[in-house]
Amino acid sequence: MDAHWYGLMPPDAATCAWGARAIYQGQGGPLLDFLPDRQSYRGEKVSKNTFKALVSELRRAVALVRPDPTTDHTYEVEHPKHPGWKIRFNPRASHGYMYCLIWRT
Repeated sequence: MDAHWYGLMPPDAATCAWGARAIYQGQGGPLLDFLPDRQSYRGEKVSKNTFKALVSELRRAVALVRPDPTTDHTYEVEHPKHPGWKIRFNPRASHGYMYCLIWRT
């Protein structure tokens, strides 16, 4: 793993993980804006289609919950069509960022 990890930390047992610190906008513009230099990845290679489906599910879950950006609450879901993959997100009371994690053990 790199010395610096963006997003929420993956569990030690994760065989692959992707983390990101996204710009989070509750209203107007994209709900999550992922910047290329604020993402981390480790572990097994994942197909492009699977990765896109996982990120789409992350976006859907955030849109459904619409967490208050001033709170520090972690939400977790599993992808319905990709068993074993978990998605976690938390605004960490950052007032404008969403810390994200997608991983598999």
